[in-house]
Amino acid sequence: RTNMHLFHYLQEAKKSGSTITVIDPIYNATAKIADNYISVKPGMDGLLAIGIMKYLIDENKHDVQFIEDYTVGFPDLLR
Repeated sequence: RTNMHLFHYLQEAKKSGSTITVIDPIYNATAKIADNYISVKPGMDGLLAIGIMKYLIDENKHDVQFIEDYTVGFPDLLR
């Protein structure tokens, strides 16, 4: 479902040259303006998030300082 409050900001970001990616089981108004649309089955978005997290860590693309400042248990995740 499209968040109408967020939709305006997405349109502005797109006008400014940002790439918009929507991950949602439903192709909605937000997906229509997106540059990339990823359809996931309901309940599978968590698995997608884990896959993205694994990729970011494996490719050393994660923000180490952010993780140190704002998370708990990251070393346990790496085991």
